[in-house]
Amino acid sequence: EARMQVDKPLKPKERELGANFVKAFRVCICQGPLPAPLLRAWDRWKAEYPDLCENMRPDYYPPNQLFAVFVLEMGGETLENAAVSTWKEARSIIRQLALSMALAERHNQFEHRDLHWGNIMVTRSNRNLTFLYQLPPTGARVKSALMSIPSYKVRCTIIDYTLSRLHIDNDASDVAANKPANYDSAKNVFYVALKDEALFQGQGDIQYDVYRQMRQCSKNDWEGFYPHTNVMWLTYTLLKILETKDPAIKHELLEFAESKLGPAFDAVSSELKSTAGQELLRRWIREFEQCESTSDVLKCALLDLYKS
Repeated sequence: EARMQVDKPLKPKERELGANFVKAFRVCICQGPLPAPLLRAWDRWKAEYPDLCENMRPDYYPPNQLFAVFVLEMGGETLENAAVSTWKEARSIIRQLALSMALAERHNQFEHRDLHWGNIMVTRSNRNLTFLYQLPPTGARVKSALMSIPSYKVRCTIIDYTLSRLHIDNDASDVAANKPANYDSAKNVFYVALKDEALFQGQGDIQYDVYRQMRQCSKNDWEGFYPHTNVMWLTYTLLKILETKDPAIKHELLEFAESKLGPAFDAVSSELKSTAGQELLRRWIREFEQCESTSDVLKCALLDLYKS
């Protein structure tokens, strides 16, 4: 299960993932007609997934069109389409997201701001693989620690940072002469001002509620850092999994909650125990969604990362 270790070497079959953010192998700018092999690949994809193809065939650009090309790692399929059948798999996904986001919050004041289940990719991994994450020093813990979690056969990857917010802290070794005299690292922020009102008018899915909640949280200050928006998207992901994936997930989660009730409930009826377990579960979810940041989420009983 989850465990914390300080300054210890990796064990066999452990993989240090720094984070679950998609890795970019190459980024470049190209100019000219879209190559025929890419058009054929687009046609094949449309034929295979007609319901998912929402874009026009990209053959209408002028011959001098500029393209930004990103060569990224293969992240698998979207969480929307991925099969998640156990609470351990679901919890592994939430844990991976929370541990990665907490690190990004800590180092770069990162907010994703659009982490719906189409921007979370899922792939299957070796059942015995263990993922490691760095935990920043907090409170009485002076040294950084590593948190290791079992994968339960799934690995998730975070993609699409179109709406994200990021503080770019240039390396201290940068040559001072390369920086303007009025350089202020505190203002070195990448963000997108979300001014399109249509983004906040969607209906029919809790995804659209999150956009409105983000605006209320930030009060339209999109340059500022509001880590609670990451908690909103993690809560959204949790609820999406519980509401749309295998019903066995809810059953297993309830059993897990009942196991935490303590000896006082050992002798009560199964009906009373189930009722108490459901109330405990509702309390856990409220605790989860009220966290100020994903660093706080890591301490939630729902994730069961820290043993009492």
